[in-house]
Amino acid sequence: MSSLAVRAVRITDWAREMARDALRFGVHRSFAIARSYYENIDLETMSQGFVPCYSDAELEDIEKEVAPLA
Repeated sequence: MSSLAVRAVRITDWAREMARDALRFGVHRSFAIARSYYENIDLETMSQGFVPCYSDAELEDIEKEVAPLA
């Protein structure tokens, strides 16, 4: 593989790692903020993640409704 191709692969790997680290930091920060504001928050339930209770069509309708506010 040429050195240019190797550099391109390394750049994409580096960008992916930075994005993953930023996401991890954001999640940790969200938990810290939630814990500091709410004494009785259930962090175990919160750590299970977001489970959407809407269908894709319903989510699209919600996005259209709030788009002017964004």
